[in-house]
Amino acid sequence: MKRKNILTIVLVILAAASVAFSFYMRQKLIEQQENPQASIGDVSTRESNEQDVVTELRHEKPLIKANLDGYLYSFDDSSKVTFYKFEKNQLLKVTDGVETVDISVSMSDDEINTKLYYIQTEDNLCGYGVFSGANDSSVKVYSFILFNLVKLDNGDTVLLVNSDPSTAYNNYRVWDDMFEIDLETGETERYFSNRNRGVDITGANRRDFFVTTEDSVKGFGDDIYFFSSRDYQTDESGKAPFDLYVKNGSDEEKLVSDTIGNFVAVNSDDEGLIYIKRTSTGFSVFHDFKEENGGQNILTLSGDYSTAYARSGNYLLDKENGIVYSLLDGSKRVLKDYSISAMTFSVSPDGNTVLLTGTVTNALEYGVYTYNFKTEKASLYIKEEFATLFNPMFISDSLFAYTYSDGGMFKTVITKV
Repeated sequence: MKRKNILTIVLVILAAASVAFSFYMRQKLIEQQENPQASIGDVSTRESNEQDVVTELRHEKPLIKANLDGYLYSFDDSSKVTFYKFEKNQLLKVTDGVETVDISVSMSDDEINTKLYYIQTEDNLCGYGVFSGANDSSVKVYSFILFNLVKLDNGDTVLLVNSDPSTAYNNYRVWDDMFEIDLETGETERYFSNRNRGVDITGANRRDFFVTTEDSVKGFGDDIYFFSSRDYQTDESGKAPFDLYVKNGSDEEKLVSDTIGNFVAVNSDDEGLIYIKRTSTGFSVFHDFKEENGGQNILTLSGDYSTAYARSGNYLLDKENGIVYSLLDGSKRVLKDYSISAMTFSVSPDGNTVLLTGTVTNALEYGVYTYNFKTEKASLYIKEEFATLFNPMFISDSLFAYTYSDGGMFKTVITKV
């Protein structure tokens, strides 16, 4: 009998606690609906107009981070590329120093013709060209192509190619082909082997035959790293495993099978490769020793890499709990007051500040979250227009930018961290 009474008392207490918790959560949701800028956790939640804004600029198309410090670019419906430069606390359209060359590139038995816009400095070369099927009905396979002009460490001048229209205005993308280019004539020549390259269901050459990022082809001297599914047939969803390859001269050698994340780096101590491999429960970051057999796992994590994590350079974010991992040494740092479902993730050049965008926990608001590991300052900016955020990015260690829709145009805001 006593046991029955004790059980009854426990059930009553649990029921009362449940009612109290439900009431508390309902009140919090009401508060958030009435005051969307209310504090979420302990993070400093401020309206957009409370940011320390340096400059703002309205423009017709979203701005994209260029491969040149302080520069952004965009392109219009006629495929004209326009450069912008952040200078003296202003974002200005670049009118001087932009050169052009007409280029012709053979892809999937189509001849792609467009104009390349570029800026050449003593230390760097940066340029972009856009092909749109809407402007050339003779091309049947491609509706969109973005060309990215890059100077490699080995001295070659190349065009990286992206033919995925869904990533047209993305800051960061993978590239699915590469051509060497003569800037004086605009003539191009395929950079990688095209032997046994199949076609996909659209009739285009398989994009997974060559996949790389700017980081993979730059910074390794004469070695050019890339990823390829050339040894596999695609499954019903059109996917196949990716292997890591290296190109040096005319040789293309497979190094590692079944890698993920399109990530490769070199260990600064022994120059061994670091890459990400799939495991039965998730994935591991592996350091492959250069001068001796074997290697070691730097980091082993569970979950789906493509959905539960986001990468920014040499850093990886666990989107569920706000942990930032270094892919170079496996160290981790925890974001303070992590109250956002992250959609984008960026790390400042000095590695001290994190920039996230996404939806705010328990609310339908979109936010821009920043956290500095040195000052331990976290801020969350929310505003109705943030639902249309484009390309949040760092301009410098202390400045970041984002773009959002603004009355049929777009507005880019540069603000202090």
